[in-house]
Amino acid sequence: MTTGAQRNEMDKYLTGTPPNQTGKEPEGQLSLSNSKTRGLSSFMESLFDGSHVRSSSPQSKKSATEHPTRQPQIIDLILDAPDAVLVINQITGCILEVSHKFCEWSGIPRESLISRAFLDVFPEPERKAARTLYEDAGAGGVHVLELPCAKEGERSRLVEFTSARSRLGEVAIVTGRDVGERAATERYLRSERDRLNTFIRSMRDSLILLSPNGDILYSNPACDLMFEPHELPVICHRWLGEFGKQDKADLQGLTSAYEGQTLELDSGDGRIFLVTRSFLFERGRRATAMLMAKDITEQKL
Repeated sequence: MTTGAQRNEMDKYLTGTPPNQTGKEPEGQLSLSNSKTRGLSSFMESLFDGSHVRSSSPQSKKSATEHPTRQPQIIDLILDAPDAVLVINQITGCILEVSHKFCEWSGIPRESLISRAFLDVFPEPERKAARTLYEDAGAGGVHVLELPCAKEGERSRLVEFTSARSRLGEVAIVTGRDVGERAATERYLRSERDRLNTFIRSMRDSLILLSPNGDILYSNPACDLMFEPHELPVICHRWLGEFGKQDKADLQGLTSAYEGQTLELDSGDGRIFLVTRSFLFERGRRATAMLMAKDITEQKL
């Protein structure tokens, strides 16, 4: 349980008054993984709940040099976090502390950010979501906001923010990571997927995907025009059987699985197709069979 002295010290921290430096250091050294910045919120909560909060003064830094095994200062952990970290007063919305990374992304010096309204850092369209970050801290929401950079010529960033609420005082701890590169990758993948879908839908040959059990997973529009829905499963089953016979006859089953195999097969109604069978693999196992069928009846005649 938090003592009156600890609460008084935290109040001094929140109001900007230098806290008392005479408290006794807890034993043991804390560790903070750079790959789990979001864990800083929970870590800080435990500190707020039962430990002294000390400022990162020159005197404390000197003490750290003299005693390398002492506990890191909470301010140092915030400032040196690999992602953006902010401590915000939930009532006023003002920034109480901010990491160097957020200062770098925003292009605003730390001295100018301290006591500044958190909303003022963002453009108008983003401020509603930004307000939610500290007012509803701990609700589990994730918000991607555009963070402009005050430095001329520097680009804005897309930052994914999450927030948590400390147990002591009306304090919100907001962490953020740059997702601009990931967002660009996702846009590229969506573009490539749309291009592939357009290509498949515009094919003049039939494309059929089959599960390992022979069930039809997908057929493109050209296939739907060539075959009736009720006859397609029967045709695919017969075609796969013909490929199976060929595999056993020439011992090319393994080779054809990876490189594909092509046969001339009929559909049972007088049409002749040039059918290529290949496999899509998942974790080293054949997951899906793919049939591509081209109607060559006129060429054969």
